[in-house]
Amino acid sequence: MSLTNRLPARFTLAHGLMILAGLMTFVLVNRALSDNRETVVAYFATDQAVAGRTFTPEVDRVPADTPGVQFFATEDELRNKVLVRTIQSGQIIMSSDLVPKGSLSFRTFAIPVEDYHIQGLGLTRNDRVDVVGFDDDDNPLYLATDLVVDSTSASSVPEGLGAGSRDTYITVQVDDAQALQLALGQKNGPLHLVRSTGASPVSVVVVPEAAASADETAEGNQP
Repeated sequence: MSLTNRLPARFTLAHGLMILAGLMTFVLVNRALSDNRETVVAYFATDQAVAGRTFTPEVDRVPADTPGVQFFATEDELRNKVLVRTIQSGQIIMSSDLVPKGSLSFRTFAIPVEDYHIQGLGLTRNDRVDVVGFDDDDNPLYLATDLVVDSTSASSVPEGLGAGSRDTYITVQVDDAQALQLALGQKNGPLHLVRSTGASPVSVVVVPEAAASADETAEGNQP
């Protein structure tokens, strides 16, 4: 009995059309499912998203199951409130980033520091710091304690830009008295930072020897 060679059927145009039709159906079904997925409006920061101001955000839609969607800022909040902090372009605006105009309980103060303060302490937004300076007699003292870090120069420098080519600083939340105290302290030399995130309040505001010397001087000046 002779064996007959069975050649595979040739790929015809009809086969190609069937495969193409299947792929088209797959794409159309996926697109229909994506279009039916529930979405919500989200507002994104632009370069004009500066603390204390209103601005026109970019608007887009995101999936309704996006984590934290319940905390997204609303159109009404953006219209009637101002930013509590400067936000990087492209970030979603949250309700907590906005406050009624004039209701802030703090101001923001920039402190020039050496880069090693920021890098060595690993300071980021919402850390707490104490600021050490010097009085008129060059005695060290705490100028302010437990200040909230609002931002650092490290977080605002484009990637690849060297540390030596920019001024380094942190911005902290202060009240009016703390702002004056820090400004006065800068006259007597550089300021130093102490990372105090999670630490108990300081117990010694000035060096004990310096305080004792000041008391003795005051007593010696009495008539």
